[in-house]
Amino acid sequence: MPRLKQARFILMLVSAVCLSACSDKSANEWQLSESNHSVRHEAGLVAHNNTMVLLGGRGERPIEVYDSEAHSWKQQLTPAQELHHFQAVSHDGLIYIIGALTGPWPEETAVSEVLTYNPDTQTLIASHKIPESRQRGAAGLVVYQDELYLLGGLTNGHMGGSVPWFDKYNPQTGHWQTLPDAPTARDHFQAVVVGHKLYAIAGRQTSHATGEGMSLTQAQLDVYDFNTHTWSTLPASSNLAVPRAGNMASAIGKHIMVLGGESSAQTLAHNEVSIFDTSTLSWQNAEPMQEGRHGSGVAIIDNKIYTVSGSGKAGGEPELTTMEYLNLNDFDLANTANSAISFGQAFTLDIVGPEVSETDSVNPFTQYLMRVTFSHPSGQTKVIEGYFAGDGNAANTSAKAGNIWRSKFTPQRTGEWEYSAALYEGEDVVFASEESLTAMSPIAQANGTFTVGKVRPNDGFFAQNGQLSVKNGYFFFPHTQRYWIKAGANSPENFLAYNEVDGTYRAAQQARDGEAKAPDFIHEFTAHVQDWKAGDPTWQQNKGKGIIGAINYMADMGMQSQYFLTMNINGDGADVWPYTSHEEFERFDVSKLAQWDVIFSHLQARGIMLHVVTQETENELLLDGGNTERLRQLYYRELIARFGYHNGLVWNLGEENGPAEWSPKGQNDEQRIAMAAYFAQNDPHNNPIFLHTLPSASDKDTILPPLYASAFDGMSFQVDNRETVFSEIMKWRRASVNNGVSNNDGWAITMDEIGMWHTGAKVDADDPTHDSLRRHALWGALMAGATGVEWYFGAHQPHNDLSSEDFRQRENLWKQTKIAADFFNEQALSSLKPLTDGQGLYHMQSDTVDIIYFLPMSSAELPLAAGLYDVTWLDPISGARMHSAEVEHSGEGMLKINVPSDFAQKDTVLVLERKTPA
Repeated sequence: MPRLKQARFILMLVSAVCLSACSDKSANEWQLSESNHSVRHEAGLVAHNNTMVLLGGRGERPIEVYDSEAHSWKQQLTPAQELHHFQAVSHDGLIYIIGALTGPWPEETAVSEVLTYNPDTQTLIASHKIPESRQRGAAGLVVYQDELYLLGGLTNGHMGGSVPWFDKYNPQTGHWQTLPDAPTARDHFQAVVVGHKLYAIAGRQTSHATGEGMSLTQAQLDVYDFNTHTWSTLPASSNLAVPRAGNMASAIGKHIMVLGGESSAQTLAHNEVSIFDTSTLSWQNAEPMQEGRHGSGVAIIDNKIYTVSGSGKAGGEPELTTMEYLNLNDFDLANTANSAISFGQAFTLDIVGPEVSETDSVNPFTQYLMRVTFSHPSGQTKVIEGYFAGDGNAANTSAKAGNIWRSKFTPQRTGEWEYSAALYEGEDVVFASEESLTAMSPIAQANGTFTVGKVRPNDGFFAQNGQLSVKNGYFFFPHTQRYWIKAGANSPENFLAYNEVDGTYRAAQQARDGEAKAPDFIHEFTAHVQDWKAGDPTWQQNKGKGIIGAINYMADMGMQSQYFLTMNINGDGADVWPYTSHEEFERFDVSKLAQWDVIFSHLQARGIMLHVVTQETENELLLDGGNTERLRQLYYRELIARFGYHNGLVWNLGEENGPAEWSPKGQNDEQRIAMAAYFAQNDPHNNPIFLHTLPSASDKDTILPPLYASAFDGMSFQVDNRETVFSEIMKWRRASVNNGVSNNDGWAITMDEIGMWHTGAKVDADDPTHDSLRRHALWGALMAGATGVEWYFGAHQPHNDLSSEDFRQRENLWKQTKIAADFFNEQALSSLKPLTDGQGLYHMQSDTVDIIYFLPMSSAELPLAAGLYDVTWLDPISGARMHSAEVEHSGEGMLKINVPSDFAQKDTVLVLERKTPA
């Protein structure tokens, strides 16, 4: 890892790359040397202020600090009390010792106080008393967000008493809080924090009293999620392959290195080095240490990982006189060995650059550009632009400043990928031409490889199917060759105006004729807190449960899409934007956008498509007067860089786009075409590009034809008269095919906002059966070849398009929608062609099947091909199916079908599947 600009920039790679494939094997080996430290075992080693400090160990051992220039250890204070069996941590200028043992084997006692050591003043003090009922030793200790967490340990020395206890200690106040027990009791281990999770790995349940001093080693991994405050045990496939205790452990990027240890399986101390990938939950063996050891710690200094002291055999001897290190400049252990991401998952790459803030005079959103080129042996190349990520953890810290630039890429091919990353600095560099970038020298760069493995069986819908696309007028997944229709909610449009998202407020309160009135509150989704489940994401320890619970509810109802605005400045809600304020268009709110991505990731994990609507009719001209110039490009670039990696995402470039009677100033044809062209040229993930239409048929006649030759993949329809849904979709599907859209595949059309504007979809209490919506907007749209339906909540309804807090108010509608969506997703969609509309039925036909939707009627005459047909009837309200006797048709004239009496007085679906020719 080269030093750049006098070590101002440090490259930090955060995903899987190569270990065994690295060519210079000698550079990857541990370097062993003699050391002048005072020999000891069951000691603590910790990195502190860019040096190492060695503390404790059995017997009276001095505290020693490593002099990196002299390559020697210098003694400081010798504690009056023997201290051993602890994991030391450095925090806020002090080294903490909590959960230590003292005294001789095997009946040691737990140290009853929190001890802090200051190497500058060489003072060791007892700062606070540990509650008597929580005292133990041989425990794991970590720091997370300025508080210390103590896990596991022994209450009765080596005689026994291994506990699963978990406690939080505030070093400022001394407050001690008991937290939920871990799933497994363990001692003689070291705990590790990666991101927002604590990992308990290795260790044992020491019980010398029963003759099991070393044999009860623990292979399973327990994980505590600080966001959800819950424990889980990883599946057996994630178990440590060589269980041992007395090991050392350290986080390196998103990976955990476990070194050495002891066990009853062998006399010598273990020299194994195991790497755990927290994203794939998989292990890989690294180059072993030259000398096995246990009972020490590790420290990372100057990009080298060190260990020193300890014992070379199981038990207490020999105490080692050596230290060894692995040079991470030559071998980046943040990117381990054959540790593949699985198909459908994102590869994340971070570069650490200069410390900047959202509000600095040097604008981090225009003055820095991160660009990564990814290459696959097939010849496929993707260029991904990164974004300013603050401190890299802004969702939880609300950081406005930091030095992390991040890129996210979701590959659509398995196998090994190469990447080349660069961070550039310069005036308006994000707008620089390719020629200008070629002439610039990056301030940081990286090269490497990673492997994409097969999809994991338990991954969600979008991970299983890969990137969403459009083909033959339907949503389509190239990876699985699957056609798909969506179904979900078109409201509330200000879904992201959530009270626990940073920087969210209402800029103005307005109620225009023909629009919903924004409520006095920002969304809380309190009704859905009950739907949040243990293990679901939150941020800042407990925020997000309402909106995450709402997502859970909709997913449980079978919904697979959610419509939301990402910018409604000057619009109906005036409460959603990505910026630091509603008046600033060149600075983005880093923590807000990170929290949005927590929400988006959960939508994806629950199989819900992201319907990202970038503007509404009231602000079409807000950025660059409607052109795609500086402000609009900056906005779109940020959306693409941050969120484009999600597999199931559609860019919708404008709600009710274009001039209308009630909004006469809007974008023109050229501006619409330019927006679509920008996304087509700059989104490396090729997410589908849609436009939301105005409601009337005449508006569509004016605005849509000039877009035939544009980069739009589809249209998001608004229709004011629900009884014309079928005919309007039929008309534009055919017109787009006839005018050469997408090589004659035509536009994909979704039925997303049903009129009239004031009514939309009523709540169940006012319309329990939703007959007109089901018949005309739901089945009418899908029978016309629409690739999805969403429900708009109306402007003058309870729980309307801006105020809705409880999706349960329309539960009957979700149930009926799921029946229709499930039915069509069972069909060979691309081969179905709509035939007729009106006259009491809708009809679709392929070479092998006819689908007929009957409005309430007793019989109908149908034009069918000759053949013998299986007959199935479907109730679109209950989902019940009934099979009737086969019918045969000669192919001459029309075949009369009588609707069964059980279905005759209501709408019903008939499926005729041809078995053989007549």
